[in-house]
Amino acid sequence: LVISAGSLIGAVLGIRLNLMIDEAIVKRILYLVVLASGISILLRKEPAEKKSEERKPLPMGLSIVFGAVTGALCALSGAGGPILVMPLLVVLGVPVKTAVGVALFNSVFIAIPSCIGYSLQCDPKEMAVLLFVSMVSHGIGVWAGSKNAAVLKPEPLKKGVAVFSVLIALFKLITG
Repeated sequence: LVISAGSLIGAVLGIRLNLMIDEAIVKRILYLVVLASGISILLRKEPAEKKSEERKPLPMGLSIVFGAVTGALCALSGAGGPILVMPLLVVLGVPVKTAVGVALFNSVFIAIPSCIGYSLQCDPKEMAVLLFVSMVSHGIGVWAGSKNAAVLKPEPLKKGVAVFSVLIALFKLITG
């Protein structure tokens, strides 16, 4: 909730910044962050597994700043929150399944103000079908993922997300 509060503030700021900063620059920054976080996950050595009661939450101040920065970057660039939030949470030591859940929950606090802010800049009638299809497919994906979360092993999931992040970032940086 604390990260999401920061993300809500950051998303509003990101929408405003989008009107002032060249989109190509913003996308390059975003993909460099995604690339760095993916590489960091791949290179990170895991400490011995801690018991869940030994894991400490992120400090509140760091959580708010983290949410604000990631929310601003995601809203500014139009990228989905989880592509940035999930890998960074893992880098910060959050267990991968928790990071996935937090990133998906947090994406609502980025997506709603972003959707409102950007929809004010276009004709809503032209976007109605796309919005409906996006909402339904996103809901199905979240439901299917949550039903299969217990089957997935955290380590391959984490490595898969890291490799995907690196490949997507490299592709976007190279192709523009």
